[in-house]
Amino acid sequence: MKNIKQKAGTQHAERVSTGVPSLDDMLGGGFPRESLILLTGNAGSGKTSFCLHFVAEGIKKGEPCVYVSLGESRRQFIENARRFGLDLESPNFHFFEYLTTQKAHAAGPFQDFLNLVVKTKAKRLVIDSISAMIDSMGGQSEARSAMHVIFETVVKRMGVTAILIGETGIGRSESNSDFTHFVADGVILVKLEHDLRTGRYSRQLRIEKMRGAAVGDATLPFTLGDAGVVPYRRFNSFFPDKAYDTRLSTGVEGLDDVMGGGLFRGSTVLLKGATGTGKTNLSTTFVNEGLKRGERCLYITNEDSVAELKKGASLLGLDEVARGSDRLRMETVDTESMEMYELAAKVQQMVEEFRPQRLVYDGISGLSPAFTNQEIKYFVKMLRGLSKETGMTTVMTNTISIVGALDNPDEAISSWFDVMLILRNFELDGAMVRSMVLIKMRRSQHDRTIHEFEIMPKKGIIVKGGFKGLENILSGSAKRSQTVAEFRLEEKEITKRERQERAARKTEFEKRKKAKA
Repeated sequence: MKNIKQKAGTQHAERVSTGVPSLDDMLGGGFPRESLILLTGNAGSGKTSFCLHFVAEGIKKGEPCVYVSLGESRRQFIENARRFGLDLESPNFHFFEYLTTQKAHAAGPFQDFLNLVVKTKAKRLVIDSISAMIDSMGGQSEARSAMHVIFETVVKRMGVTAILIGETGIGRSESNSDFTHFVADGVILVKLEHDLRTGRYSRQLRIEKMRGAAVGDATLPFTLGDAGVVPYRRFNSFFPDKAYDTRLSTGVEGLDDVMGGGLFRGSTVLLKGATGTGKTNLSTTFVNEGLKRGERCLYITNEDSVAELKKGASLLGLDEVARGSDRLRMETVDTESMEMYELAAKVQQMVEEFRPQRLVYDGISGLSPAFTNQEIKYFVKMLRGLSKETGMTTVMTNTISIVGALDNPDEAISSWFDVMLILRNFELDGAMVRSMVLIKMRRSQHDRTIHEFEIMPKKGIIVKGGFKGLENILSGSAKRSQTVAEFRLEEKEITKRERQERAARKTEFEKRKKAKA
């Protein structure tokens, strides 16, 4: 009963920092003190790297730490830690090489490391790996006895917080020491996965079990960098309870009228169009207008260089963008070299540091070669959440097919946008004509007419009147609509032709009838 009461009270137990702040946040401050944690994963996933941070944090706090290794020397371990900028050279760090090749002698090293834990009055313990230690025990009964000693004597009686590293095979999600799941207070799975489509490797940590911790989002994507474990921040505020009534100008002559007075602050806009329809020109116009009004603007692209964007802005007379400003930040990102959470964290950091009122991400379609639809959906939701939370107005561009019917490759993400504006080029009388239509705009009585527009040097984009007498514009195969008079005339011609054909058939029938007679 005593142990049961202890576990029930761990909800408010003292916490032990993991050395990884993002993981501490997920756990409500760290591991519960005097807990047994199973950290399991496949080879190369980063298990030992996490434990390096755990031990380094203990040393920083002046806590005696014991690291038991069954496959690495002390020198190798210290050097690996130094590569991550972690200094483990301290009187509080005790490294034990658990080296045994004969199962009959496994009890000796096991007792030796227990003696070291007692002697040093250790507060943190890592066994790397429990899988190898169990294999050296000679049988399941010996292994279970060892686990009982670690759990009851080391953790509970001596007050040690211990991490046991387990191994998983390819395609498996559980440790080969499965019974440790039931003994452990916490189970954390670390995975290294290879994406066959992109050729990239990704790492993530998932908390499968943690007594005394209310874990919400239990997944933490991360990478291994110069500083060791580098988590990617997860964005969780997808639905902030905020709405804005302030309107702002797009900077495009005539488009504000189509929208009933401009965009609402905090809106997310999907700007769709084929290559060459004017998406980038409209986006830079939107940013230029913000700069003219003293607003901070952030332009992120994975399709153009900053120099090309500024040159294009100069040709259109968008001087604020062309000159540059301390209120303007323009960034080109190489999405094919990133993981999705790395990209999302990078953009989120830009927004938090620069605090823009207007943001352009050009373009969403460029993410498709590197990321799955689910990952792109997460990215769009993240930008939407940031827009609602901060009041930032965001434009995202997406490229669609040049000719043919209007496809919908962004069906999975279109519902996350407040505004959808489509730009379309079509052929008419042997020339290409530009058109735009506002498909949707939440909370607004907007113009649904398909408008013609032009892109003029030094004048920019000018929206003209709606098309009259044309149909099938959005399909890319526009044709002139028939008037009522033209329709009636065509009907008369068809009726006349049918009457003549019936008369001809009747005459032919009479001729055949006379010939037979």
